[in-house]
Amino acid sequence: MRDGIRAISGMRTGTGNLQARKSLFLTLFQCYLLLYIIASLMGAFTFIPGFYYGPSILDYLALFTLLLCVPLDGDLPRRLAAVVPYALLIALYYVMALLVSPFDSRDLLKQGLRNAMVLLTLAFAIPAALQDRKALRDFSIMVQLAAIAMLVICVAEMKSRRVAEFLAQAGPLAIDELDYHAFRTGGLLRNPNDLATFFCITFILSHWCPGFLKWAGRGSAVIGTYFSASRGGAYLLIICIIIYVYGSLRCGVPILPARYGRSMLTAAVLLFLLFAGYKAVGPKMISVKGESGLSRGGRIMSLSAEGGVSGRLALLDHWLKVALDAPLYGKGLYSFQGGPYSPDAKRVRNLGSHNMWLMLFGEVGLLGPLGFLIIVVLGLMRINRIPKRNMDRMVLTLLWIAFLFLSFKSHNQLEHRYQVIAMAMVQYLPLLIRRELPDPLGARRRPGTSTPIRSIPAGLLTGRP
Repeated sequence: MRDGIRAISGMRTGTGNLQARKSLFLTLFQCYLLLYIIASLMGAFTFIPGFYYGPSILDYLALFTLLLCVPLDGDLPRRLAAVVPYALLIALYYVMALLVSPFDSRDLLKQGLRNAMVLLTLAFAIPAALQDRKALRDFSIMVQLAAIAMLVICVAEMKSRRVAEFLAQAGPLAIDELDYHAFRTGGLLRNPNDLATFFCITFILSHWCPGFLKWAGRGSAVIGTYFSASRGGAYLLIICIIIYVYGSLRCGVPILPARYGRSMLTAAVLLFLLFAGYKAVGPKMISVKGESGLSRGGRIMSLSAEGGVSGRLALLDHWLKVALDAPLYGKGLYSFQGGPYSPDAKRVRNLGSHNMWLMLFGEVGLLGPLGFLIIVVLGLMRINRIPKRNMDRMVLTLLWIAFLFLSFKSHNQLEHRYQVIAMAMVQYLPLLIRRELPDPLGARRRPGTSTPIRSIPAGLLTGRP
């Protein structure tokens, strides 16, 4: 934003006219990519015709914008290289899965190639839009605003049956009625489990958000996860909160605002918003019970209600037997994700494997989970290069823990937009954070490069401090 303002002022004064125009266009392109990422993270593209059967015009515009950023940003190729391993995993997965698919369908081929194009665009949009720590802070602010907006949509979904039906019927995918009535909200993502994952991601990204908005976003994440009544999402959020508090204490970072008056004001505003939300939703909506007779809190605490652990173990056993029929090359694209391309999907009520590792093993064979393991190891090695007792390192580790947790309860890391965004961020942010850290001996970095400029510390020659 600031670069764009400086570019406009440079154009008015006539100094650096060409460079000012480049900076202005680059800022506009990056702003669009940020909005595109936020809309994808929230699931707003669900309501655009053709979302599931092919990319929309906004996706093509994002790809065109990304290509225009390459000649305008000299440092962009180096940043894009950070997500190349993950992009290769996406590309190889779709190519291999399409090659071994038993369905000779032109629609499946088009759908797979278009989805791959969209996901690759999203993966490369992360380093293109987040060029430095200031852009990361702006992105975190937008994410927290998205979390607050999603909570408002969830409240409207609980209050109005028309809103719930509109949200549930926005796309061609059919979901159970239990997933969108007043008991379990799905928001724009239309799925309570996806909604809980979204709020968990927003909670982690709130670390880079300044001021009161950080706490408003965190409060929205906690309340929204409760409204989703998702067991896995609630457990994951609790784990994230515990690890974040532990990391803050270990790194010496204050959890609450440093000033006493600001802390009291933050607490007062949060309590007021909580009270206003309670009045807006109503006591009946808070204590509503599902078909199992349990409240939201009861469903979260129960490991056996509505399938629970036993249901997931049954899914795991079924899909593992199917995967072992073709361990070297798999069953093809979408065969382990439920739907018309899944073998014997009716036996498990059209449910997918709910396991990323098993999905890759079942669709493309042993190379799938092996490639995913390489991506995980590469990401952890990048985090390990950040100095210890650094809060950014703790948050990035927490983001990896959340992603690995989701890989054992979800099979959408290479399909859903918001999970692709999270995966691209855990690949790219360690390099961004490490680049922004101060160099020893007063080293500075040349603009637009990662090459340090060594400067002599003050007093080294004179002996004075």
